[in-house]
Amino acid sequence: MRLTGLLSAALYIGSGLSSSPFDIPPGRLHPRQATGVAWKPCFRENTECVGLAVPLDYANPSAGSARLAVIRYKATATPRLGTLFLNPGGPGGSGVQLVELSGRTFSNLTGGHYDIVGWDPRGINNSLPLIDCFASPIAESQMLTRIQNIQVEAGRNFSALDAQNLYAQQSYVDQTISSVYESCFTTQGDNLKYVGTVCLQGCWHRGK
Repeated sequence: MRLTGLLSAALYIGSGLSSSPFDIPPGRLHPRQATGVAWKPCFRENTECVGLAVPLDYANPSAGSARLAVIRYKATATPRLGTLFLNPGGPGGSGVQLVELSGRTFSNLTGGHYDIVGWDPRGINNSLPLIDCFASPIAESQMLTRIQNIQVEAGRNFSALDAQNLYAQQSYVDQTISSVYESCFTTQGDNLKYVGTVCLQGCWHRGK
């Protein structure tokens, strides 16, 4: 997700995802039952992907479904002892990318006895709803420039001038973050309520 240091929400469902390895098969647009998942090869050797349909709102099943992108690096040794779930944090980190690039490393560290599984939380990369707070790449670039200009420095001896600079920067930080929120709400509206801690926790428990 873009602007990972500030936000982990804003919704845009793109039209260019039709060939994604995380596509949900026809007839599986509703949350799955405990019947297993249809893994398929993706990206690199020994990795498999799947798109899981999960409730958009766990408190309101009629709200529809979201898509959770999941990847695994399969266990390479016997006996297989279980599954290790990886979450890169962030906010905004891609678990799919983490396993794609480093699944073998984590597998080797654990003797190859575990499936190494990662997922993209809602709003990030391959999961849907996808989050994008900005109307265009130019708007995003302008905001990132503003963020990069945020600098609050203080020496060992904190003077009155240092305090003034600190307060001035704090106001700039508040204004910048507020403008990001405003951009998100403008482009996404009520969709943001489906991308938050409660929804992510529900997806986590369902994935396990």
